[in-house]
Amino acid sequence: MQKWLYHLFLKTINSIKMDKNKFLKYLVLVLFLLNVLTISSLFFFEKNNNNRKNEHARPEKIIIDQLNFDKTQQEQYRKLITWHRNRIDTFENQIKNNKQQLYAELSKNNVDLQTKDSLINNLALCQKSIEITHFQHFEDIKKICKSNQIQDFINLTEELSTIFSKKRKPN
Repeated sequence: MQKWLYHLFLKTINSIKMDKNKFLKYLVLVLFLLNVLTISSLFFFEKNNNNRKNEHARPEKIIIDQLNFDKTQQEQYRKLITWHRNRIDTFENQIKNNKQQLYAELSKNNVDLQTKDSLINNLALCQKSIEITHFQHFEDIKKICKSNQIQDFINLTEELSTIFSKKRKPN
């Protein structure tokens, strides 16, 4: 098969009947165009990456910007963030511990079904508590909004699931 391709390639080259200088000019032109395309694609992708960075801005910044919080509201909001983060961290630690205990059951010869069910229920309760905490957090954010910011808050609520659906990166 390789011989066949090689002979086909040679026949194609010979049928073109091109002198060396003309071939080299075309080769340089093609290489130049490839370089231009490569460099322009780098700029294009860099521009898209900058847009992605904005899409993945911190939720704190997104909320402050979209709700146009003034300095006082920003301070109140940062206090809410501290409360929210502490509660979420507590529940996430409980989830981690429950998962460790749950998967430790797999190392036993016989899994204790009552322990397994209890740990799975604890995981569900922790996840429920996280969602309740998130909801309460946004109720508290709404309370610090001024009347002219309520429509912005309503608009923000339509985006909440997408803004917060991405997992937090560890600090």
